[in-house]
Amino acid sequence: MSLKALIQLMERLEEIQQQLLMIAIQKVEPLKKGDMKVVETLVREESKWIHQLEMVETLRTKKISDYVQEQGIESNGARMVDLLPYASEDEQLRMIEIQQSLTDVTAQLKQQNEFNQQLIEESLKLVRVSLDLMIPMKEDISYSPDEKQESPLGSGHSIFDSKA
Repeated sequence: MSLKALIQLMERLEEIQQQLLMIAIQKVEPLKKGDMKVVETLVREESKWIHQLEMVETLRTKKISDYVQEQGIESNGARMVDLLPYASEDEQLRMIEIQQSLTDVTAQLKQQNEFNQQLIEESLKLVRVSLDLMIPMKEDISYSPDEKQESPLGSGHSIFDSKA
């Protein structure tokens, strides 16, 4: 087996990461506007891409394991980098190029998701403040045996009795 299949899987991983980045960027405006229907749609689409990412990553790991066994290489958690010595020059260049691209896209995706998380947290703070303003604060009602409980009518005498 050649490394072409592995390179194609890495290219597919890169495409999926790019799609996830685009979705993360698309979430910004709906999050700012509070348009939860659009955010929900984007999250569903994102879930589909994440599922594809998991499947491709599993397949990539299996292909690496198969290649390592074919070549008789020690297989303790072999990675694509470990296979570079067994690749042609063109394959080495492409593998390094894709690896760098994947690293860059992953870093951008992480940064964008952190920004989106901050937007969500700010929205939640705004909702909490709005709710606090709309719901009146209850006075601290507690029983204290030292305080005298007055009846709503005072000491049992009416206003007329006190003036008489």
